[in-house]
Amino acid sequence: FASFANPDTWVAQGVTVTINCASCRAFSNICSAGQWECGPTQTCYSSEQECAKACCSGGGGWNTDSDSGCISCEWPRTCVEQVNESCCLECGCPSDKPHWNGVTCIRCPSDKPYWNGKECVSCKGGQTWDSSSKQCVCPSDKPYWNGKECISCPSGTTWDESKKECVSTCQDPFVDDGSGNSVCRASHPYEYNNTCYTCPNGYVWQGKGKCERKSYKSIVVTCCPK
Repeated sequence: FASFANPDTWVAQGVTVTINCASCRAFSNICSAGQWECGPTQTCYSSEQECAKACCSGGGGWNTDSDSGCISCEWPRTCVEQVNESCCLECGCPSDKPHWNGVTCIRCPSDKPYWNGKECVSCKGGQTWDSSSKQCVCPSDKPYWNGKECISCPSGTTWDESKKECVSTCQDPFVDDGSGNSVCRASHPYEYNNTCYTCPNGYVWQGKGKCERKSYKSIVVTCCPK
């Protein structure tokens, strides 16, 4: 909620408010610098908002010419914070259209059911909505977003956020078999042309640097050169 100025106007969420609480004073002999004094009770408050709530609605009164210290909510907004039945301190969108898009109050449609603070969005590619962060996130079993869908990385690979893909760890894929021969380690078990390869889950090694899954085209897989 924006702080008041006495008397002045401020604009918050499209509502212009005029404050004229005569009982609140910015300059006082009893309050510290930056505090506001409620004249009738000689009580100090940290802001004019707090002073106006306590002083003007609790005996000090808004200026008797009009309720200029209270907000008039313009449609489609309604009052969401009241001092009393006749005085509103804050306007907001109604419950049936709870989101303000900068122009009017809206309700998110069924095809974009989530509000991220600026617009209505939908989650795709296996993402789910996280209400605390107000964004779509990937589940723990497929934690990486490649721009199209959530994925997990096969054994022997790690996620590269800059490339948005799984890349080989390539940490010495060759080991000694105990007889002086250099062979591919378990993380990249398939060798072709002095290079060790690994296949993603659900794929089988077809040789020549390719893994294949039934009814799918073959794919070139991540490899570690010798």
